Amino acid sequence: MDYRKLYVEEIGKIPKGFDVHHIDHNKKNNKTINLVALPSNIHRRYHSFYTQVKKYDPQRMIQNKKQFLMQLETFDELYRKVIWFANMKFCIVGEESEG
Repeated sequence: MDYRKLYVEEIGKIPKGFDVHHIDHNKKNNKTINLVALPSNIHRRYHSFYTQVKKYDPQRMIQNKKQFLMQLETFDELYRKVIWFANMKFCIVGEESEG
């Protein structure tokens, strides 16, 4: 089943301007606990930085230490937003199931 359809069926509507993100980066892991709706701009920036950070080799990090550290700080900020949205999803789902 398509992970977007699964998200809608199990969690709820995907808000306009949001994408469904795989928290563990494994597109085959479509368990609802691994899916979170993120604003599209945050989702794109997160994957862009994630890809850049993964490509760094130790020699390049030493040569461009300042740039690399700045990118890590930005990536950390984006990752915190991903976690925030994931936590909000669980709070909202938990509230709906209690009522």
